[in-house]
Amino acid sequence: MKELTLTELRRIARVLGETRADSRITKLVQPAKDELALLLAGSERGWLLLSARPRAARIAALDEAPAAPPAPPGFAQYLRAHFDGARLAAVSVDGEERQLRLRFSGAEGERSLLLSVLGPRSNVYALDAEDRVVASLRPLAETRRDLV
Repeated sequence: MKELTLTELRRIARVLGETRADSRITKLVQPAKDELALLLAGSERGWLLLSARPRAARIAALDEAPAAPPAPPGFAQYLRAHFDGARLAAVSVDGEERQLRLRFSGAEGERSLLLSVLGPRSNVYALDAEDRVVASLRPLAETRRDLV
């Protein structure tokens, strides 16, 4: 599987912004150590997969709910506590980096999920209102030692 290009990420951001704006996160599942699935409910209801697999990072719509582990991993627990029920306010690719930002508005204010498509350093980051990394799907020691 080949990685997404910057052009493809921009196209995905545009389509998601047009079709999923104002959708709310109603469920979060971390089916694998490097994957996160969000159930978004709005005018349409559907699963969105964020994958940070090294050299195969991607974002995709899922036809059905992914299998959830018996106990949610730490990243999923964090997101459930801070993102559950949040509304998708915007989707963008900032600058020339292969990073897709899902900006949410919720009870705790603005928050973002950032899918970073960087080969073996691919990751999904949870960002606070000041764009500080507060949690990551893959351990920072594996992907960005400078952020540890």
